[in-house]
Amino acid sequence: MNIGDQPAPEGTVLVMVDRRAQVDAAGNPVLGPDGRYVATDEVLQVAVQEKRRGWGAEYPDNLRNGDWDYATFAPDGSRRPTNSAACLGCHKPRASLDYTFAFQRWVIDGKPRD
Repeated sequence: MNIGDQPAPEGTVLVMVDRRAQVDAAGNPVLGPDGRYVATDEVLQVAVQEKRRGWGAEYPDNLRNGDWDYATFAPDGSRRPTNSAACLGCHKPRASLDYTFAFQRWVIDGKPRD
């Protein structure tokens, strides 16, 4: 999340709720006035990114995301198998932002994004 020169502190937990997109009669995703998908209330999964000292040490250097690790959960809260390599590979290019995406914008803007 890097605020100035500081990475996210140990113990930071980021949670992302994935919801189904609204679709029109033809099955195409509905876009809002901002050009982004319009979500329904149906939760598909919950993804969690957590930072703890020493976490991720089991991953090879070409994938490791500092001390971050990842998990996914079903809407009922049960743990799903997580493709850690996919999470790590996607976040790896974000090293300069402490391996995060939207949280950086939230902190800088001082408000959540819809």
